[in-house]
Amino acid sequence: MNEVPPTPAISDALGKRYALPGIRHLAGPVPICGRAVTVRVKGPDWGIVVEAIDEAEEGDVLVIETRDRYRAYWGGLSSLSAKRKGLAGTVVDGMVRDLDDIRELGYTVFGRGVVPRAGTHRSSGEINVRVYISGIEVNPGDVIIGDESGAVVVPEEKWDDVLNAAREILELEDAIRTDIASGLPWRKILSKRLGEG
Repeated sequence: MNEVPPTPAISDALGKRYALPGIRHLAGPVPICGRAVTVRVKGPDWGIVVEAIDEAEEGDVLVIETRDRYRAYWGGLSSLSAKRKGLAGTVVDGMVRDLDDIRELGYTVFGRGVVPRAGTHRSSGEINVRVYISGIEVNPGDVIIGDESGAVVVPEEKWDDVLNAAREILELEDAIRTDIASGLPWRKILSKRLGEG
């Protein structure tokens, strides 16, 4: 996808919703932007996660729902496979391991944290179904944007409107920066730019 606004502007354009709380950038170049390929794992199983790499296409973002905070559902070998496939990145509502390997590969991963313990690989779970990441609904084909501020999901049908609104927000922020540089007090800036105060 072409260059997109940063996640704070996207979140603002979405009415300050759809950000994924607790999910942070762990490794790899940012920003990323791509269509979601969703994965719901069952129990301690990561097998379905690597199978989803085969389902994904170049530029996609894997989005993994897991409620387990004791095991890693993404690591170095899965990152190698995903990078070779040309995926934009992975978002895990859970833990990651092999962080040194992932960083060396230059593959982009977002998650809750790091733990060395892995799960099983029976491949139980579902691919391309509705999932919930930090309580936020993500559907296959939704747009995922990630940067150092975190990750945001944009429902597929809202993408064009949100993109335009976010660009308008960035223009407004540039105008506010000019006001700040000129020494204008915040009370006047809020009144002038946002109609507040």
